[in-house]
Amino acid sequence: MIRAAIVDVLAPRVCVGCEGEGSWLCEPCAAGVEWDPNVCCIGCGRLSRFGATCDRCRRDFPLRGVVAVASYRDPSVQQLVQLVKYASARDAADAFALLIGTVRERAALAALRAEVGAAALLIPVPLHWRRFAERGFNQSACVAEALASTGWGTLIAPGALRRRKCSLPQATLSNTRRFTNVEDAFTCADPSAVAGKSVVLIDDVVTTGATMAACARELRRAGCSAVWGFAIARG
Repeated sequence: MIRAAIVDVLAPRVCVGCEGEGSWLCEPCAAGVEWDPNVCCIGCGRLSRFGATCDRCRRDFPLRGVVAVASYRDPSVQQLVQLVKYASARDAADAFALLIGTVRERAALAALRAEVGAAALLIPVPLHWRRFAERGFNQSACVAEALASTGWGTLIAPGALRRRKCSLPQATLSNTRRFTNVEDAFTCADPSAVAGKSVVLIDDVVTTGATMAACARELRRAGCSAVWGFAIARG
């Protein structure tokens, strides 16, 4: 792929942690990443077991819970996420897989895996087709591939959700505007593919949970039995 070859030249593989050559993230730096404890509700921030959404927040956040691998405060994680988004480094999925693999047996991830079961669908948060054309790939799909590659054994359904509105980038907006920005932005393209299934929504970063909540709402309308969220980093 021509685009990938250009990226290789302009952005050679240098570890975001130690600047060693050969990979976007080396094993020692992955081991030193600040992990997210996953002990709070995505809605109100109160303590909750394994990031479960509390009963009070379930109406606005139709997710069973949200689990993240790392804290977005970690400089290496920030650089890695930005590299994927803005340098179009498609093969940074390898670095995501390394991060996930390092902590896959931790309590929150193990609990999520046990809860959703082996037949759950991994569904990446979709990009609008215009943004996909600009970037060349969906970074959330890279995370889904990385999660599957670490042995979760779940199915990936990249076309189950469709983004029908090219919203403003969430990172540029206030917390309140993030929710209105993604209102009615998603639709379930194939309800029969998700009806009665447990789903794990995949994104690179979750902050307010607005995007995941908008996706989960559509999936629940389509008949999903349960929707969880998974992200590389929690802001």
